[in-house]
Amino acid sequence: MDAIQELQNLRTQLIQEINLSFDHIIQNLRMQESTIRKEDVEESEIEYVLAESTGHFKGEKPVGVILPNGNRVYVRTWKKVVEAILQDCIKNPTIRIKLENLRGKVGGRERVFLADRPDTMRGPLKIDNHIFMETHYDTETLLRILTTHILRPINYDYSRIKIVVRNRVD
Repeated sequence: MDAIQELQNLRTQLIQEINLSFDHIIQNLRMQESTIRKEDVEESEIEYVLAESTGHFKGEKPVGVILPNGNRVYVRTWKKVVEAILQDCIKNPTIRIKLENLRGKVGGRERVFLADRPDTMRGPLKIDNHIFMETHYDTETLLRILTTHILRPINYDYSRIKIVVRNRVD
């Protein structure tokens, strides 16, 4: 019985030491993060207004979307950019209904852009349970479809949406 108790005490000590070590590492990381200057981050990013043109996004890497309400959503892919914008859209019940009404009606040559099921799409993006968007396109086409074929017809004001991209240092 003493050996079991001794093992349990040893386990408790080890767990405490591990927790202290992790707490110390986390504290150091937080201190390092807080020393990153805002100016350094801003210099490494460029903001573009989505409504201006979709052509200048080709070859760029997205890092964020600034929505009309000023909230920034951090993203790493163009598909996530589209998702963030459409997730913002469906928060408004009126816009959501307009999106639902577009399903199956907006189409390309062979595929619809919005559907209620993903099974007819090559690259479906789930916006909600019954709203899926086809995303199997290059960056410029994907953003043009989003703006001209989806957001414009539902009267969603995307003029204040900004896309944040990594500033390429040549």
